[in-house]
Amino acid sequence: MICLKLKEYLSINLKSIKTIKKEVKLFTVINFFLVLTFSPPAFSNLNSEFLLRAFNEIGGGAIVGNGGDTIECYNVDGAEFVGLFTLDYLAEIQQTNSESKISKIHTWEDSKIRIGNILNKISPELALSFKDFATQIMTNSIYGTRKWIPTNLIDIDIKDEEITKLLPSNCYQKKSDGNYPNLRQTVVRTFEPKQIFYRYDEKILNYQKTNNPLQYSFFMVHEWLWDFTSNIKALRRLNWLLHSEVANLIDSEYLNNFFETYDFFNRSLSLCDRSEEIRIEIQKLLLLDDCKLVKKSDLLKIKELKLNSAHLKEFKFLRSGDFGDLFFLETLNLNDQHGLLETLPPYFFRHLGNLKNLDLSNTKSINFPIWITSQLKNLEYLNFSSNPMTRLHNAILAFPKLKILEISIEDVSLFNFYDLYSIKTLKEIRIHGTFLPNDLDFIKQKVPARIKVIFMVP
Repeated sequence: MICLKLKEYLSINLKSIKTIKKEVKLFTVINFFLVLTFSPPAFSNLNSEFLLRAFNEIGGGAIVGNGGDTIECYNVDGAEFVGLFTLDYLAEIQQTNSESKISKIHTWEDSKIRIGNILNKISPELALSFKDFATQIMTNSIYGTRKWIPTNLIDIDIKDEEITKLLPSNCYQKKSDGNYPNLRQTVVRTFEPKQIFYRYDEKILNYQKTNNPLQYSFFMVHEWLWDFTSNIKALRRLNWLLHSEVANLIDSEYLNNFFETYDFFNRSLSLCDRSEEIRIEIQKLLLLDDCKLVKKSDLLKIKELKLNSAHLKEFKFLRSGDFGDLFFLETLNLNDQHGLLETLPPYFFRHLGNLKNLDLSNTKSINFPIWITSQLKNLEYLNFSSNPMTRLHNAILAFPKLKILEISIEDVSLFNFYDLYSIKTLKEIRIHGTFLPNDLDFIKQKVPARIKVIFMVP
């Protein structure tokens, strides 16, 4: 009963509740339960610090031991590691070899520029995402996608043998009932409707930034990568790789193989944690007022989704995992969302392998990321009209099953029609524009004979 009430009030998943049973003294849970049960109105008015402490005491709010926390290693004779370290760093340094030595950095700014330059060469979409994240670190604005709030966090004793195995012996405490990592909770990350909140230990992060910028960099890259994956081992490996000397030698092929091997972009969110625009439209479609009532089985039934409602002028807060569990979606309409493709999280469509119809018309997009093609291998119809271009993007040419393509042409003399020969599966092209009679004949001559031409004249 206690667990059910806690789940109802705090939306904590069952796995977290089981952890509560194992790791927290029962009286702590009972005391908090009594507060919730006998004074619900008062609970809604609790200040954020009290609520956060409550989350900390019952193990909610953060994924403890996920690497975003800090490990303190004591100064003992012969100790190689002394001070404050990220778990990512300590866990990986025990398992790597000399070929992936860490690159020397002197400031967070140095590391940020270095990693940004590496990503620009091997993954431009990740580079944009990293730049956006880095510019919002420690910001507290209501207009950004992230908000950092200095908070007094409570350290928690967590008995985790898997974590302990990864640590040097001076980085955990030996107690009568086992070993406990010297874990200092540093950030509690939560999803809000339009922002991700980071409640953080200001003293630790300020100290690391000034005195140990490498650890500060490890920490920030971890928080950024956590947007995309729940595979903590893969996250730690990539975090180490980006900070290593060999990072300058890897290419796009290596990175894509890494992503496939680790199923890296596997982030799936509960509907309540998804970006507000996506959540609202799915709830409208399912006729449910409460996002907590939406089940995975409900999402699996959705075959068509239109996200072009009048109130969705621009997508600015999209999150990796927004389309999680929509495996049977066949038609997706994202038209009129200006700048959409420039703001998409990398690998945003990874859950939509069965999508057949995609409308990206009038998104005012000047690029078409190649990673979209690799995720939408069954796409048969693409509407990319009302977007400026004089030739088809390489990503559009690479769709393996594309049958119908809808585009706009402003000047037929400037458009490269030879690109159409590269799309072997294309059977029909729908062309928007204002044309003279001679233009129509010219286009028909340029388009391969096997492709039917339909003029969408206004």
